[in-house]
Amino acid sequence: MGAVPVGHNSIINLKDVPCEEVDMGETNAYHFSLKEDAKFLFLSDDDKKILDIVIKKLGKMTKNEIVEFMHNEQAYLKTPSRDVIQFKYTKSLQI
Repeated sequence: MGAVPVGHNSIINLKDVPCEEVDMGETNAYHFSLKEDAKFLFLSDDDKKILDIVIKKLGKMTKNEIVEFMHNEQAYLKTPSRDVIQFKYTKSLQI
């Protein structure tokens, strides 16, 4: 359902994070859930801060709300379909 990070499979394969793959017809969705605290020693403090921002902003949104939010990002609007999104668009993120 839209843009995915390069190497997104490495996110899906995170060690010790339960991931359920769900068939959505023309695509698959992935549901992550943690029942207890995890340490994630391989993530830097900066990585964790970025993830906390994403969780705070998108964590309670529905799939449709996230899609609508993403479709309003400059990176989405100005990048041709199937093209790599340029890093310069981080300057205009809706934080």
